[in-house]
Amino acid sequence: MLRNYFNIAWRNLARNKGISVINIGGLALGIASSIVLLSYISFQRNYDGINLAKQDIYRVNLDVYQSSRLVLHSAENYSAVGPALLHDFPEVAGQARLYNLGYKNNCVFSNGNNFFKETKWLYADASFLDIFTIPFVAGDPHTALVQPFSAIVSATTAKKLFGPDGVSQAIGKPIQMTDDDRNSELCTITGVFADVPDNSHLKFNILLSYATLDNRRPGEIERARERFENNWDRKDFYTYIRLRPGVDPASLSSRLPGFIKRHIPAEASHQQESRISLEPLTAIHFTPGLQDEPEPTINGKAINFLTGIAFFIIVIAWVNYINLTTANSVYRAKEIGIRKVLGSTRARLINQFLAPCCTISSPSASPWPPSSQTATAGSSEPSCCWGPSSRVCTPPSSSPPSAPPSC
Repeated sequence: MLRNYFNIAWRNLARNKGISVINIGGLALGIASSIVLLSYISFQRNYDGINLAKQDIYRVNLDVYQSSRLVLHSAENYSAVGPALLHDFPEVAGQARLYNLGYKNNCVFSNGNNFFKETKWLYADASFLDIFTIPFVAGDPHTALVQPFSAIVSATTAKKLFGPDGVSQAIGKPIQMTDDDRNSELCTITGVFADVPDNSHLKFNILLSYATLDNRRPGEIERARERFENNWDRKDFYTYIRLRPGVDPASLSSRLPGFIKRHIPAEASHQQESRISLEPLTAIHFTPGLQDEPEPTINGKAINFLTGIAFFIIVIAWVNYINLTTANSVYRAKEIGIRKVLGSTRARLINQFLAPCCTISSPSASPWPPSSQTATAGSSEPSCCWGPSSRVCTPPSSSPPSAPPSC
């Protein structure tokens, strides 16, 4: 009986080709448009979602007022803010600073005769790898950035430097950074990490240890420490803190004005005031208006608007389909009457009219092509995944994997 219903449905579709094309095409276009929009929305809403402790991570932003007028609204901060917050507040479990020299200077990295310009790189505190979730392909994330003149690179950068097998060959190799301020630092690669996802507000291919900044000029270590460790004047550093579980960020924020007054008491005499604030990691991408952001941000309201548009499109497609189907059913009144005379029940008539709906909906809502993250046999890609259970990646292997990586 079921087969008969679908046979009749296909005959009706073939008999009314124009309406069938409009029905299937309209529904397919509506579903496809909604899927594309919802995929983009999902990508945006999952920004920085790879970090295990994302709910406890905050960036410390800086506002500077001169004579009660806002003159600076920046994502960067003073170099001394992070360590001071860690020292003064037991609620702070860790802090990490990033110095975005790749954005400020023209920098060239090299290994032997292999030279390339790189903008996506940062100096990073060793604690950065403890606060953020950075899956490693090779090396130890707990010690990779502890020593001066150490560096970690992405899997793609390792291949750029050392060829297709660069992921397994990079550890212990030298990498030279030269910029237009005549800084030249020869570092040793101590780790290789999986490429940073596109939906991360921090995108980097190379990280150099923050301790390198203090030791870049042997005769000026004290001057460097004053500049990069104890400075309350120049704002050049992204500062992130991780709060202990259960800590109320609003309670900590209320004590930040007193914190600034303790550490910068001379501001009042210059009619200047620095104010720091905590911005949740998950809100950074959706908060426009700050200066010195590592990448452009978007307005969170626009994502909500696109969500409404996606559902509006699918509703319009369904309404259009229902209207056309209802209008077309008028031409089948004679068929229905004959079937009733021949003894067809109400349930069978309903099932018969549901069959065309399933027939049309099936080609319209065909499955979205799945994206596989499983490495194929003989792949040179590391078997790793950015996700809640991801911390260390499996190096590439020349033999087929016995099982796909578990994300």
